[in-house]
Amino acid sequence: MALPTSGPLTLDDIHVEAGGTTATTASINDADIRGLLSPVPASGSTMDFSDWYGASNAAPIQATGGTITTINGYRYHDFKSGGTFNISAIASGTYSNTLTIFLVAGGGGGAGKGGGGGGGADCLLTSVAASTGNKTVTIGAGGAGVYAAFPDTGIGGTGGTTSITGLGVASVTGGLGGVNQYASSSIRQHGGDSGNGNIGGSNVYIYSSSCSTGGGAGYSGGGQNAVDEFNAARGGNGYTLAGFTDAINNVKMAGGGGGVAWAGNIYQDSGEGRFGGSDGSDNLGGQGPAANPNRGGGGGGNYNGTGGDGGSGRVIIKYEYS
Repeated sequence: MALPTSGPLTLDDIHVEAGGTTATTASINDADIRGLLSPVPASGSTMDFSDWYGASNAAPIQATGGTITTINGYRYHDFKSGGTFNISAIASGTYSNTLTIFLVAGGGGGAGKGGGGGGGADCLLTSVAASTGNKTVTIGAGGAGVYAAFPDTGIGGTGGTTSITGLGVASVTGGLGGVNQYASSSIRQHGGDSGNGNIGGSNVYIYSSSCSTGGGAGYSGGGQNAVDEFNAARGGNGYTLAGFTDAINNVKMAGGGGGVAWAGNIYQDSGEGRFGGSDGSDNLGGQGPAANPNRGGGGGGNYNGTGGDGGSGRVIIKYEYS
């Protein structure tokens, strides 16, 4: 608690604010007492008690790394690519020394003639104690979409792992890639597996007609089962990020990619990608749309070409600052 800005002020008041024990010996020339002032006066210089009006030993966490913003009393470090989170000083006084950390892994790639990729796993940690030093941040890449034609059983690439070291934080794994119509119907497109990945739906294959599942989400909601060859399945819902900066509040993360449907070898329908995942597509031999970057969504399936790439991951760190 800061010292008063006017009125009576004693050496004992100043000593306690500097971290000392009340009614114990102290001098106005002590280093910790002088350290409450900015700039810190030299030892033995002339000082007056009024110099300490409003002084406080409370200080927030001091850190660098990522894109830094300060909003409504909280500081945010937003990592969209790998880097270093460096804590040079932990919090003191009345400031909290607790970090809130959100991680999402890369989403899986979609498949040609097949289903959408799964969303990357995500994790929200709310009670992480800050400690000084460098913390390495790794952002998982999205899995590559895959082209597949009969009789290939193509599977989209798995999304990359996202992690941060030095804070006791477990990493989160990437979503699995989508599978094409020729793969076993028992293979499904999971979201990333870190305790909360969800399974994709089931494929439907009827002679030359097929409908591929939507990818499972990284957080909540499995992908839809394929119903028939005319209606494509959407990906599973992911995670809605709340309680962060205005710029990213309520952003939807880690959804599955959409599947595609066809009948008589003619394209019929594209499924909706969810929560950052991309839609299924009929891209006439090209590649389907990629999932949104830094949201961990799965890539959509593509009827006539290569499935969409999964979206990359992200790390966001939040703490009290003012």
